[in-house]
Amino acid sequence: MEIQCVLKLRGEDTRGGFTDHLYNALIRKGISTFRDEDEIEEGKDISSDLFAAIEASRIALVVVSENYASSRWCLEELGKIFECHDRLGMLVLPIFYRVDPSHIRNQTGTFAEAFAKHQHRFGEHNPNIQKWRHLLTKLANLKAWPSEPWTHESEVIEEITTLLWKRIKPTLKVTKEDQLVGINSKLTKLSSLLNPNSDEDVIWVGIHGMGGIGRTTIARVCYERIRDELKLIASSPMLEKLGRKHIVQVEKKRCGVSNFAPKNAPTKAA
Repeated sequence: MEIQCVLKLRGEDTRGGFTDHLYNALIRKGISTFRDEDEIEEGKDISSDLFAAIEASRIALVVVSENYASSRWCLEELGKIFECHDRLGMLVLPIFYRVDPSHIRNQTGTFAEAFAKHQHRFGEHNPNIQKWRHLLTKLANLKAWPSEPWTHESEVIEEITTLLWKRIKPTLKVTKEDQLVGINSKLTKLSSLLNPNSDEDVIWVGIHGMGGIGRTTIARVCYERIRDELKLIASSPMLEKLGRKHIVQVEKKRCGVSNFAPKNAPTKAA
């Protein structure tokens, strides 16, 4: 599966809280997201798989918290992210989680303390020290979600996921509508059957016809048009090969409901 977004963070600061909620929101939005669950132990090199995941991603979300700079691994990953930014055009979006951007830009506050420890450990004139400082300054100069206001984190998460989806969505379409002929009237009819204001919990719309006339294409284009209007989405093209009874069982399991009773729901044909 293609990785659309990589989520980088200082685990001990935000894992289990903000970044967990953000990660789950990205997945619910349909954005394929990579995060490294396990902290890298001291003395070990950053996994080549981790760098490969960064390189394969279109967008890097970098969550900068107060102890971010204390992690050599976070700084090394940041170097890889900016390499992909410069070489591959990766979009880098910083999130300043309850930190002052000026502390990141100028390495003051907890960032100064972190670099003092790095200098003590690696030597004041170690070339990596200056490189890491430059990376943080570069990151702080990018447009970001600032540390304030953070009254409602859920609102910030919704803003982030909405922006990412708007950037990613145009690249996800598997059909080129301008290259399709003779389906507009069918799409109009199909759309009229999908009434978002209906009082019905479930509406089944069957697209009938001989194989090869474009039923799947019509359904796919319609799906791509309306998916932003729905809170929960799923595309299941293989369900057409199952019987009605099996479809019901699959949908009940996927939606986590026990009162899913399509036999009482209206069925419309397009």
